[in-house]
Amino acid sequence: MKSPTTFGVGILTLVLAGCLIQNDIQAQIPRQSLFYRYQAMQYQELLQSARNRNIMSGTYVANPSVEFPLICMTRKEVQEIWRDGETFFSRMKWKESLLAYEGAVKQDSAFCDAYFRIAQCQVHMNMLAEAWNTLKLTEKKFPGNSMVYLGLGQMSIILNFPVDAIGYFNKMGELDPNNLEFYLGASYALFKANQYSEALRFLERGRNTIRAVRTATPLLTVNGRVAGPIFENSNRNRWEYLTIYEAVLNYKLHHNTAALKLLRQVANQNNDPDLEGTRQYFMALCYLNKGENYTLRAQAYLQKAASLGIQVDENLYDSVGLRYNPGVISSYVLRSPIPYNRTDQPVTKVYRVMEEIALEEFENRNFPEALNKLEKITQEDPTSAGSFLLLAETQSRLNLGSACLATLERAKQQFPNNEVVGLRLAREYLRNNNSEAALTNYLDLIGRNPKSESPYIGAALVLGTKGEIRRGLDILIGYERGHRTTNQVLLIKGILFHQMGLNSVALQYLSQVQKSKNNAVASYYVAMCFYKLGNKYHDLATDNLNLAMALGAAVDDETMLKLGLDPAIHRRSETIANP
Repeated sequence: MKSPTTFGVGILTLVLAGCLIQNDIQAQIPRQSLFYRYQAMQYQELLQSARNRNIMSGTYVANPSVEFPLICMTRKEVQEIWRDGETFFSRMKWKESLLAYEGAVKQDSAFCDAYFRIAQCQVHMNMLAEAWNTLKLTEKKFPGNSMVYLGLGQMSIILNFPVDAIGYFNKMGELDPNNLEFYLGASYALFKANQYSEALRFLERGRNTIRAVRTATPLLTVNGRVAGPIFENSNRNRWEYLTIYEAVLNYKLHHNTAALKLLRQVANQNNDPDLEGTRQYFMALCYLNKGENYTLRAQAYLQKAASLGIQVDENLYDSVGLRYNPGVISSYVLRSPIPYNRTDQPVTKVYRVMEEIALEEFENRNFPEALNKLEKITQEDPTSAGSFLLLAETQSRLNLGSACLATLERAKQQFPNNEVVGLRLAREYLRNNNSEAALTNYLDLIGRNPKSESPYIGAALVLGTKGEIRRGLDILIGYERGHRTTNQVLLIKGILFHQMGLNSVALQYLSQVQKSKNNAVASYYVAMCFYKLGNKYHDLATDNLNLAMALGAAVDDETMLKLGLDPAIHRRSETIANP
C-alpha cells in the first residue's frame, strides 16, 4: 500500500486524477493533502496510484519518506524535534507527528517548515478548518514565503473555492515567478473555474518559464536523491504528464485534433504503466469524439487503459459499446459499430471542402454547425453516402431521432447498394422498435450482396427476437453453404439453439467460440446452457457467468441471483468486454 502524499507531490497528479470525463462531467476533488512544500518536485511519482483505482476519483497517495532541505533554518535542538516529526510522518502516525511539529513551533515560532507540516497533518486527520487556520496564521507570520500561498491555493481547491485559489496562486507568482508550481496551480484553479483558455495559457507560460530556467532548481527523484539540475531528458515523465494535461485542456476546449496530436507525442520512454494507462484513456475519449468510424479504435484504447489498471465509468463503457446485457439479443446489433469508407465524398469540390469542415466541427462537438453544413451538402450535392451517414450521426448526437431515421431512409433511396447505409438503417429501425422494417432491410441487403456476412447475422438475430428461431437458423445455414464459418456465425447459432431449448447443441457451437477467443457473450450463453441442463452443472454455470462478467458482460441482478451469485459481490467494473 502506498503512503500518503507530501507537500512535494505536485499538482499534476490532482489534475489528471480529477479532471476530465466524457460528456464534460468533472470528478470530485480529492480530500487528500495536495500541498507542495518545495520547489523541487517528485514528478516520477505522479499518478503512481492510478493503478487499481478510478482515474476520475482523484484519490491517490505517494511516498512521504523523501527528506527535503529546510526552507527556514533553525537551531540544532529544534531540528532534532523536527526529525522526530518526520519519522512519525513517514510512518503515517499523524497525531504523533503533529505533536512533534507543534513542539518545534513552541521552540522556534519562526520555523516555517513546521507550520507547513502541521497543516498537512491536520488535513490527513480530516481537520480541514484547523488546517486552513494554520495556513492563514502562517500567511501572517511569513507573508513573503511563496509556499504559504501555494498551500492556501491548494486548500482553496480542496474546499472548492477555485476563484480564491487563483488569487493565492497569483500572490505566489508575484513572489516566485519562476516556480512551475505557481503556473500549474493557477492553471488547475482556472480549470476548476471553467476558464479553460486561461488554464491553457498558464500551462504554456509554465512550460516556457521552466525551459528558460531549467538549470536553476535541483530535481529530486522518487528515492530522494538529488538528480542534479533539471533537464528534460533527466525526467522525461515530468514533461509527458504535462503534455497529457495540455491534451486534456484542449479536449475541454473542443480542440480534439490538437488533443490527439499531443497524446501521440507521449512516448513513455520510462515505461510508466500509469502514464500509459492515462494516455490510452484519453486517446479513447478523443477517438470516441471522432464518431462511429473510430469506435473500434476507441474500444481498443479503452481496453488497454483498463488492462493497465485504469478503472472506467460504466457510462463510458456503454457509450463505446463495450458493456451490455447479452441476454437482450437485440443489444448485440445495437452495440456493434458499423464503420464506412471515408474516401466516399461529394463530387463538387466546394462541398468536399465543406464536408471536411463539417467533419472537424463534428469531432470538436460543434454539432449544430456541422448539422447546418451537412444538411446543405446532402440537399445540393447528394452524391456521397458518407455525407448522409455523417449527417445521421450528427442528428443522433443531437437526439434528433426522427430526423436521423429520415436521413438514413433518404440515403437508402439514393444509395440502395451501399451496405453500410442499409445496415445503419436497419439498426435505426431496431432502435425505433420496428423489427419488421429492420428485417426487410437485412433481407434486401442479402439479396443485393449474398457474400456479405453482416446482413445474415442481423436478420437471424431479428428473427430470434421475434421468436422465429427456426427461420433465423435457416438463414445462417444458407450463408454457411457457400462461405467459411466464422465465430460470429457460430455464436449466433449457439444463441438461437439455446433459445430453442437445445442446450447441448448450443454448447457445441458456443464452446468453439470460447476456445478460439475469450468472449463475454459466448461465456454468458454457455452459463445459461449449463444452468438449463440441471443442478449437476451448477458449478460450470456459475464459473462461466463469472467469466462473462469478468470479460465485461452487464449481467442483470435477476440472472445472477438465479445462479446463486450475490450481485453486490460479483458485479465487475474493472475489466471490459471484447465481443
